[in-house]
Amino acid sequence: MYSAEKRTWIHWDGGVSINFFNEKNASADATLLAKSTGWTALSATEHNANATVANFPISASAWFNNSTNAHAYSRKSNSGIIAGGGSAKLGDTFYFTALTPPTGKLARTLYIDPTGNGPSSDDRALMFNFSANERSSEYTSFAATPVTATMEITQNSQTFVQWPYKTIELKDLVTNKEYKWRTGAFGWDNSVIAIKADGSVYTMDEPMILTYTHAAVKDMNNTKEITFVKEWGNQHDPVPSLCGVPAGGARTDANGNAVTECVVEPSDFGTKVYSLRYNGKWVDGLPDMEGRASENDSNGFRVTMINPIAGTVVTSPVAGVSTQFVLKPLAVSESFLKEPNMANCSGIAFSALTPADFGWTSADLPISTLVPTPAHAWANKPVQGNLKCTVNSGDASQCSQ
Repeated sequence: MYSAEKRTWIHWDGGVSINFFNEKNASADATLLAKSTGWTALSATEHNANATVANFPISASAWFNNSTNAHAYSRKSNSGIIAGGGSAKLGDTFYFTALTPPTGKLARTLYIDPTGNGPSSDDRALMFNFSANERSSEYTSFAATPVTATMEITQNSQTFVQWPYKTIELKDLVTNKEYKWRTGAFGWDNSVIAIKADGSVYTMDEPMILTYTHAAVKDMNNTKEITFVKEWGNQHDPVPSLCGVPAGGARTDANGNAVTECVVEPSDFGTKVYSLRYNGKWVDGLPDMEGRASENDSNGFRVTMINPIAGTVVTSPVAGVSTQFVLKPLAVSESFLKEPNMANCSGIAFSALTPADFGWTSADLPISTLVPTPAHAWANKPVQGNLKCTVNSGDASQCSQ
């Protein structure tokens, strides 16, 4: 099953231990990229691997107009390896092209091979035919005349940004080495590799794995408790035991959905050990999730449940030797949350503001003088019907002699 806390698939064999998969970026995998010409045959290893040729490359219109389901094209069909054995059905075969690809194919690209006969005209590249921008929440198609439009959808009065991505698990039919192919429209779903002049891949260092042993005293929110509502529709919940029926009793939101309330404090995580990943810019691996201040709040936010203070020691093996490092937070985000117990706010007091509190007084303001509107009586004003034209604000363009 998938562990939201460990963020990977785990397997319990019924004994005293739990096995989990150790995955790493294979964008520069020497075995997969070894061929200079031709292709590598692959086959789906999951029962529900989607290989519907008509869906690829996935266009923006096919993705966003399919339905209001944000992950409509991420779901897999029922084609694939039959559970418990058997052979792959039609549509489960793929191939990965080499640096010099077959005629008419892209280099180092995954193709769906619906007939299993290798590169041919009926194959399709497994990719998205548009890009997505996280900042603007917009997508841009790769058409001859690019089209830009929003990726936001509204479900149950809440706004979401769709996440176009595709994941398929594959196996090399010769080496039996397994891969998980993932592609998407956002930048983070696209790998970038360095290529040497001869076309070979320059191997980059893998992210550093850091070991962090938690303790409440190491957390900047020690002794503080945060209460928030789990975002409706988001299934990511790294610590289910901290979320449940609201303390005041079960309730529903404006759309009739049951509200899940989470109450989190640093001490809830005891002395758990976490494996963090540092890629040279960011450290990730600590539990977090999406939340809202209340079920009717239209704005969501990310709750980081563990926040080590500056100077927290972590370890990582360097040349086979356990080496210590320290964490240095570069920024801290804050959010206002509703306090369910008003008694906890009794210490808050407001005093009346005085002119001195503003840094200026009324004497500092410029003196104003009321100037009355001038009035003049026109004793011999002509009758309105005898006027040939009207001059408006000095504009006599409509008048003629």
